[in-house]
Amino acid sequence: MAIIVVLVLLSIILLYLAASARTLHLLGRDLKLVEQQQVRRLASHGNATNTLPTTNTLTSFIGTNTHGPDRRH
Repeated sequence: MAIIVVLVLLSIILLYLAASARTLHLLGRDLKLVEQQQVRRLASHGNATNTLPTTNTLTSFIGTNTHGPDRRH
């Protein structure tokens, strides 16, 4: 009787291991697919994403404060 119980438990463990191995294989495949899609997406944008957008530039306020250029607090 004990041998049957051990064999049943062993078979359940092997089923879990097989299911986990299959799941890991499928996840690895999905990860490779996502990586390929990201590489294609990033390659299609080229260097356009690396350039800074042109915005209004701030003027220099060296030597000024909120009360004017020569006034002290």
